[in-house]
Amino acid sequence: MSANGDVASVAQLDLQRYLGLWFEIGRLPLRFEDDDAIRVTAEYSLREDGSIRVDNRCIDGEGAPTQALGQADPVEGIPAGSGSPSCRLGCAGSRSRGPTTG
Repeated sequence: MSANGDVASVAQLDLQRYLGLWFEIGRLPLRFEDDDAIRVTAEYSLREDGSIRVDNRCIDGEGAPTQALGQADPVEGIPAGSGSPSCRLGCAGSRSRGPTTG
């Protein structure tokens, strides 16, 4: 956030800092997530083609593990500080409930 409280995008996305396992420490309800979800994580890894594998996992309100896979693609040519995303996220991947595998 900026000094005045507005959310600001970074000037340039550093993929090496972004990649890895992220743990949710706060939550805003999302329509595709269980409001009672716990142990929410997102793992970002680089694919050979330069896209980013997105692996979202949680334990739903009934105690079942849930996984949603997607892909993010870096967007080229976006001016720094434009407020536009540096990655385009697509969740046309898979979503599953029950035992998950990496």
